Amino acid sequence: MFTLTTNRRGRHVALTTAALLAVALTLAGCSGSSTSSAGVVEIWGASPPDQSQEATIRATYDGFTETHPGTQVKITFMPADAIAEKQRTALAAGQGPSIVGAAGPSTVGPYAEAGYLADLTDLVKENGLDKKIFPWALQAGTVNGKVVALPSAYESLVLFYNKTLFEEHGWQPPTDRASLEALASEMVNEGIVPFAGGNADYRAVVEITLSALLNEVAGPGYMHDALLGEASWADKPCVDSAATMVDYFDKGWIGGSAEEYFTKGFGAVYQDFASGAAGMYISGSYDFTQLPAYFGADGNTSEWDWVPLPPLSDGVPANVYPLAVGGTASVNAQLSDTGPAESFLAWQFTNDNAAWADVAAGVDGATPLPISFDPSQVPDNVDPRVVEHYTQINEASAKNMVGYVTYTSLGPKSETFVVTNTEKLITHDVTPADFCAALESASQEDIKAGNVPSVWTTDAR
Repeated sequence: MFTLTTNRRGRHVALTTAALLAVALTLAGCSGSSTSSAGVVEIWGASPPDQSQEATIRATYDGFTETHPGTQVKITFMPADAIAEKQRTALAAGQGPSIVGAAGPSTVGPYAEAGYLADLTDLVKENGLDKKIFPWALQAGTVNGKVVALPSAYESLVLFYNKTLFEEHGWQPPTDRASLEALASEMVNEGIVPFAGGNADYRAVVEITLSALLNEVAGPGYMHDALLGEASWADKPCVDSAATMVDYFDKGWIGGSAEEYFTKGFGAVYQDFASGAAGMYISGSYDFTQLPAYFGADGNTSEWDWVPLPPLSDGVPANVYPLAVGGTASVNAQLSDTGPAESFLAWQFTNDNAAWADVAAGVDGATPLPISFDPSQVPDNVDPRVVEHYTQINEASAKNMVGYVTYTSLGPKSETFVVTNTEKLITHDVTPADFCAALESASQEDIKAGNVPSVWTTDAR
């Protein structure tokens, strides 16, 4: 069975559709069949929003073909929601991806157990990737002691805020529960929704709010223990986190109201935030490339900025970054020759330009590869706020001041439960206590089946 990796160290949709797009564009490599030409790496990618981004994506791979003469890279674009099912069907037929893309570690275990994923341990060591890829991110793709997946994107959850709006009102970003709730109340008095939000385009995005509050209220230390079965999700820290989310929705602090939240798509959410109709926005790193389309565009003159999520309970430290692997890339073990695909992955992770290429090009939802970097080597056109964000993540990783997000760290049954039931909290169809008790039941099933992704260490206690 897919067993829990116990060698843990300090350190991340389906994500938002933007993050899924970035994962697919970056490393969703596939070949037409498992016996296709050894000199061809065929890539399936989610259709980009325009031809300029498509051209940018194609150009990203020119460096590989230039340094690997005789190997071709063929890219086929298709609807983002078709890739995962097409890949599963092909793999089951003994064909499919030369590079198997996954939305995160929870998919990797079942694929590895099915025999679809090649052992990349030697590739990692021979190319020095064990010294380049962050240990927590590499650990997330390790199953039964073997590296079977490399992380193709990483991210954290943060608190974005409308800097212009804050300056106009003399507000400061919140640093604890008291300052957050006082600020939210003042915003409501001014006719401003405290937090932009909406899940009409992607229902599961509501788990971002739950993940954030689990880190802020329950704390990463509790989450670490609950993931391993050393604490229970049915206990007070989880219940308090869920109850806080319900309270904030009931007060209209998130999206304006539950009804509005369920009807707003991503565009409306970004517009609320950029216009100042909403003052803050809890989201992931992938939104750093989305916000410029709304802030400072089409007559908008506002600026945005970000801060780490503030702790909302005593004992939860500040400056903690919940970490997520936004996608993984593996080599199909069913290929007649895995060499070209392995060379492709090695090139991706050893090429500094490739690591930041999609971010520099402004590809929607793009994040860099989770490898160590010197900020001075990041392309000049990358927003300094993005560079600072990832610099802070890296520093937090080195200090183990990290947390967890549901879509990376929960097992498949637990994650499915969260995705399908979090809305019921908001609509009062399930109580926080019952929700957390059911999450504990699902978690125990994952633990018994050995289907919990690797849990990295945290010192954020």
